[in-house]
Amino acid sequence: MTRKRNAMKASELNGLFIYHDQKKGTIFYDIFTKRAFIITSSDVQKYLVYTSMFPACILISFGVMSLLSLSLVDMIIMFIALMILTESLFRFFFFYKLPEVKNWKPEKRETVVSYLENNYSSARLTVLTVLLLALAAVIPLYTYIEEMKGIEYYLNYLIAAVALVFAVIVIIALVRKKRNK
Repeated sequence: MTRKRNAMKASELNGLFIYHDQKKGTIFYDIFTKRAFIITSSDVQKYLVYTSMFPACILISFGVMSLLSLSLVDMIIMFIALMILTESLFRFFFFYKLPEVKNWKPEKRETVVSYLENNYSSARLTVLTVLLLALAAVIPLYTYIEEMKGIEYYLNYLIAAVALVFAVIVIIALVRKKRNK
């Protein structure tokens, strides 16, 4: 028994550069060229393929690094080259074929810091900061104690760096919340 999958509509798309305009519909705003393009329901599947290329580039880079025993620098160079290639494919084969919207400006969106500041209590932000800083400290310590090598070494430090970045974001929100009281 096969089930027919419902196609995603353009109005259901969400993302960093996706806007929903009442008059024009779903709009993709390119921050580099400051141009806006209309995404119709027939363009959604192509758009989803191109947006999944970022994680694909990460997986391909890690896979090649593991198989060929490359260094982290080689993996980063390969990742950057793959991202340039996929971004070029996205722009030339999809993006520039969409109808352009003239003189369109995106609305201002709420930032992560202001969202945290407005929707979470100071106590919750403090606990979150402590937990993220503990995670950022414990993971490298564990990596050092276990004498990890190779890809797990780099992944552990990457996770610790991401936790540290999130901790800094939460600290900024906490400071802004305390200052605005």
